[in-house]
Amino acid sequence: VVKSVPIGGSAKFAILDTRIWQIAFDAMGNKVTTDTVTLSYMFSNCKNLTSVNMDVFMNVKPTTLNYFWRGCENMPTVEIDMMDLSELTTMDYCWSGCLMSSFTWHYITPKLTSIRGMFDSCKVLEILDLSQFIPVENVTYNLSDFVYYCLKLQTIIWPNHPWKVRSLRLAFMNVPMYTIDLSDLNPSKCNKHR
Repeated sequence: VVKSVPIGGSAKFAILDTRIWQIAFDAMGNKVTTDTVTLSYMFSNCKNLTSVNMDVFMNVKPTTLNYFWRGCENMPTVEIDMMDLSELTTMDYCWSGCLMSSFTWHYITPKLTSIRGMFDSCKVLEILDLSQFIPVENVTYNLSDFVYYCLKLQTIIWPNHPWKVRSLRLAFMNVPMYTIDLSDLNPSKCNKHR
């Protein structure tokens, strides 16, 4: 199944079809949208998806990317580089169920406050590098389900910047804990471990 869809403006939309393997967005011509958009569930559970022309997202300003790539098991890359992330606030379960073996955070997200379950069920993820993640000042993060069911996770490199965490509920469930260094989640950075 090949699906063609329009994009632009402030519409809320999602593509929820497990049969889709390629997505071609309608041309936007010379229009460059600077509107903020809600992109939650955009490609959620598109399990057979292998190709998306992400150029159409250039300069799009998402406020939410919840479940954006969730369950995209066959996508070779699950990036969001081309977007303007200056207004992004939530990324809950953004990459949940994706099958990448490593992930390095390299995004600038000055307003991002919610990252719950971001890598939930990434079953082949081995290395998670968050060293370049810059927490928003005075925000206490909920890390519930953060790497839940990441069965092969060996290394997490935590942010180089001080941060506060209010919950680690089920964050490391079914993860080989003996391989993960939690020393950076000390009381000065994490105020609750429930």
